[in-house]
Amino acid sequence: MRPVGALLVGSVPLAGADEVFATATELLGNHLKRIPDGETGELRTEFIFFQVPVFDAVAALERTDVDAGHSGATIPRFSVREGLGEDDIEFGELGYARVAVESYGVFSRRKQEGRLPAGTRFQVSLPTPMSPVSTWVDPAHRATLERPYELAMHREVVELMAAIPHEDLAIQWDVCQEVLMIEGRAGFEPWFDDVWQSILSRLSRAATWIPADVEMGYHLCYGDYKHQGPMVDLPDASDLVRLANDMSDAIIRPINWIQLPVPRDRDPASYLKPLGGLRLHPETELYLGLVHLTDGRAGTLRRIEAAQQVIQRFGVSTECGFGRRNPETVRELMELHRDVADPYV
Repeated sequence: MRPVGALLVGSVPLAGADEVFATATELLGNHLKRIPDGETGELRTEFIFFQVPVFDAVAALERTDVDAGHSGATIPRFSVREGLGEDDIEFGELGYARVAVESYGVFSRRKQEGRLPAGTRFQVSLPTPMSPVSTWVDPAHRATLERPYELAMHREVVELMAAIPHEDLAIQWDVCQEVLMIEGRAGFEPWFDDVWQSILSRLSRAATWIPADVEMGYHLCYGDYKHQGPMVDLPDASDLVRLANDMSDAIIRPINWIQLPVPRDRDPASYLKPLGGLRLHPETELYLGLVHLTDGRAGTLRRIEAAQQVIQRFGVSTECGFGRRNPETVRELMELHRDVADPYV
């Protein structure tokens, strides 16, 4: 049995939403249940870099640019101004609802004109509220900023759900910094006790914002900045499987899909063996991020064969979004998804 279906994780480095919708429809068509707008544009393509101007605009915060640890680059770190506290912090528009509604207008026109497969949903990929806080905020101030930022993200989700018909909408939570925190990545130290349970409670809380008639899924991410490889060295998929199982137990609404990344430079049989312990609910689709352009069809098929030794039904994806790659590779990469998996219909 071949894998069934494909998932576009999020970012696609094309000119805009219309080109993403057109290219994905042409090359993947009925392989996709959901199509994202590609998170196009300089800042959106770079994941949570999109939020740096948002933090800059908060009067209660001050910014310091710190060493990024490579090539002399710096990254911003925000802290609460002296004498101020959580009640003084107010985030304005984060931008996620605005760009989602704009892109949905393009999606809706294409759908009305019959230029999208029937039943395809518009996928909105969002970072978990904890992600920007754990990246852009000084460690000593993360506990203070977390709640105000989470409230702002809640407003964004409510706004986009009010503007986009629920039967057309699918929301994906990008769970990256949580994985880095679980794995002990330097710079992502927790500001709370009991890391596993604290992460699960935060994921569960955000899930309650989304009613069951809106699809919801998760991309579990170990970081792959500029396709330089995982930011944490996982010996196998055990922790990702444990997180997926715990989320399935803790989150009370249906999880429509979960995506797990698969690195290209691991022995696939040993890395994927823990998949035999997955306990997803029947309604949850599984996508494995085992499509890698670097070793192409041969490497992708090798990883698929290894996965099929322990789990029977899954779709395919890349390990992360491909917004940081050369746009000229997009078509080849989408074609690779199509070549190794069957369509849904």
